[in-house]
Amino acid sequence: MTLDLAEVVQPHSDVPADLHCGRDGWLFLIGGTNRVKDIFGEESAVDSEKIDSWSSLLLERQRRARQLGADYLHVVVPEKLTVYSEFSGLDGINIKNSAVHRLSEYVARRDFDALVDCLTPMLRQKRFRNLYYKTDTHWNFHGCLCAYLEVCRMSGAIPAGHVLSPTFNKTMLTLDLGSKLTNPIEEEFRVYNFTRYSSRTHSNAIVNYKEACGRENDGGWHVGSHVIFSNGAEVADPRRVVIFGDSFSEYRRHLLTGLLAETFHEVHFIWSTSIDWSYVELQKPSLVLTEIAERFLTSVPTDTFSLENYAKSKMEGLPLTT
Repeated sequence: MTLDLAEVVQPHSDVPADLHCGRDGWLFLIGGTNRVKDIFGEESAVDSEKIDSWSSLLLERQRRARQLGADYLHVVVPEKLTVYSEFSGLDGINIKNSAVHRLSEYVARRDFDALVDCLTPMLRQKRFRNLYYKTDTHWNFHGCLCAYLEVCRMSGAIPAGHVLSPTFNKTMLTLDLGSKLTNPIEEEFRVYNFTRYSSRTHSNAIVNYKEACGRENDGGWHVGSHVIFSNGAEVADPRRVVIFGDSFSEYRRHLLTGLLAETFHEVHFIWSTSIDWSYVELQKPSLVLTEIAERFLTSVPTDTFSLENYAKSKMEGLPLTT
């Protein structure tokens, strides 16, 4: 029987300072390195100056991508606090004060047409189903699907029909926020089975090392993860896509990267907030996609990342893996 999280998570539970217990069993990250609660409001960790810097960066990325013959799209994944602020019970936490909403308004005034609006469809869809796990910081399959459909719409791709209603397996897991409680709690986790056409054709030394050592969820080994998926189906969009993203896209196939791999002929994923332009120039994709969680808007990337140099440095001194 599935636990009633509202009964398990009580307001008086002994919780760390970076975690907030909201209503009906909803847990929210409010602190941490990126001071999540502080990204709301004009006088925040994402102030007007940082919004301006992000806007300039996105315009420059679009310009540079076009020079290389590629389209450019940028996805900001809204915080769970942004989408489900009504369950937080926290003052000053609302959609209009969120960093993603303020960035959207700002870039609209600069005629930037490559920012993917995930928030609007998510606010619409949340009336029908949960889009985030109650005890995790991440969106679930249905939250991710909102972004996927918007990326398809803005890129002119036809969504893969089979990913819209996949089968799934259920299991109970302790997720990232549930694990922070003094008495950790589990939540029902659904693993959706939508892989039909794509296969992984490349993984770099970082990914190979993580998989060989069982460290797939080790945060110290996320950045620099690099995989390529190929899709030979006749219905696949013939374009090549390069994604620079984080845990909401994933080097594994269960979130945005996997959905796009079922849609396009070739999808490259690199775990990085910055673009490696030398890699883009080498691969000549039709679409460059960057994805970042709203809480990471506190830092503006420099786009000086080198995948080759980073992976070489990270693996230095470690045993070779195949």
